[in-house]
Amino acid sequence: MTDILLVIVSVVGVALAIYIGVIHRQLQQMVQMLDRLQRDPQPAYLHIRSRISVINRLAGQLNLLRDRIYLFHNQAMQLEKTQRQVMTHIAHDLRTPLTSLSGYAEMLKNPKVIQDPELSGKYRDIIFDKARALTQLLGNFFEWTRLESGDIQIHFQQVNLTAKIEECIVQVIDQFEKWGIPPELELPAAPVLVQADPVSVERILSNLISNTIRYGHGGEGRHGIRLWAERNQAWVEVWDTGEGIPADELPLLFDRLYQASASRHSPAGSGLGLAITKKLVEKQHGQIRVESTPYVRTSFKFCLERDLGKEE
Repeated sequence: MTDILLVIVSVVGVALAIYIGVIHRQLQQMVQMLDRLQRDPQPAYLHIRSRISVINRLAGQLNLLRDRIYLFHNQAMQLEKTQRQVMTHIAHDLRTPLTSLSGYAEMLKNPKVIQDPELSGKYRDIIFDKARALTQLLGNFFEWTRLESGDIQIHFQQVNLTAKIEECIVQVIDQFEKWGIPPELELPAAPVLVQADPVSVERILSNLISNTIRYGHGGEGRHGIRLWAERNQAWVEVWDTGEGIPADELPLLFDRLYQASASRHSPAGSGLGLAITKKLVEKQHGQIRVESTPYVRTSFKFCLERDLGKEE
């Protein structure tokens, strides 16, 4: 009887030792995977099948962790690449107005230019315009970096979109008058209210209105802004009959690295103005789209969520 007991104990002991050894190896595989994750964002998956459910769950969670680390690594690499590309674009766009500023400033030293009030005044105006373009470029770049880093906070409140459009038009009416064609406004009689950030809404409208002023002079030279309510959304359309945007460039228009081949984007814009606009619209749960038939109608439309309770 004692011998049988000893045999049973021995068998159980051996089986237990083997079982513990298997568990130890599985745990060791998990530890090794964690070690590899510190050096390689894409180590091999764990293929563990254990009778202990907690071991299986732990292996599954480690595989999920591996996937997430790999995803974050790729996103970080892409972000770094994008930042390098943006810096290259910005450096190029800074060089152009700075070189121009330097050249015209040098010409103002010329005695012949100094003695010619009309010519010197012309050069001073050019320098002023170039400096303003440079300031706009730097401002756009600063705003874009703040948006990308999440430093710009959106504070939702009731915004009278009708009044906000009228305010933005008043601010630039002299620029419309310069071209002799006032904007065509289609605004509903009743106020259209939205839940949005008032500062961001003004920035969106200013960007799109400035865009149509700058590039909408071709064709009939007409410009317009339309506002309408559609269910739980308020839509704004800013349009013009200018040179438009080629069809193959439309899908890229809101890309922060994109610069149109046509003059619809000046160097001062650096492709960031519309990228900022899109980012601000999306941060307020809206959407933006563009359609263009050159010299017929180029239309930017965006929507924001209506404040229905207040309107009623």
